Amino acid sequence: MDYFQKRDYAAILAEHSTNATSDTAGLPDYAGPLLRNLAGAALADDFQLLEPEVAAEQTQDVASTPGSFADQWVVFAYSGQGDFWLLDRTRNNVGFYDHNQEDYRPENVVSLDITLEDWVVLADLWRQFDALNETNPAAFNRDFTLKPDYRANLVEQVERIQQGLFSRFPFNAV
Repeated sequence: MDYFQKRDYAAILAEHSTNATSDTAGLPDYAGPLLRNLAGAALADDFQLLEPEVAAEQTQDVASTPGSFADQWVVFAYSGQGDFWLLDRTRNNVGFYDHNQEDYRPENVVSLDITLEDWVVLADLWRQFDALNETNPAAFNRDFTLKPDYRANLVEQVERIQQGLFSRFPFNAV
């Protein structure tokens, strides 16, 4: 049974578009058109896009730390837990920084090796996970992990985005 469904990027974009015309200066060129339409949108609890000016401020804060990852990565979203979602400055690639690292060094960034568009699709799967958590507590074990059938379906859908993505994903202990 399909509890989770990988949806089309265009449908997700249409659903969450803020129709904003935000300035995307400071973000990589490849990200501008997409992020202009999703500025400030919460795609899921742990996939919250920042307004471009806030993203620039966060990136500047990171850059003020000597040896930080800011030369390669730009902050564009956060998890709601203090973690950052990052964009590679030169190629369409999303990374993740866990605030528990407490150090902005480049080696503390997990490169997911997915495009920004794939990240939006991944965020939509996590929106479905969040909704399941609220509407069907029976889908979860006592330790708040998904029961096997649900977990297998979620893994399958994430792997449809890119083979091996679930093992790289920072929230894979579901």
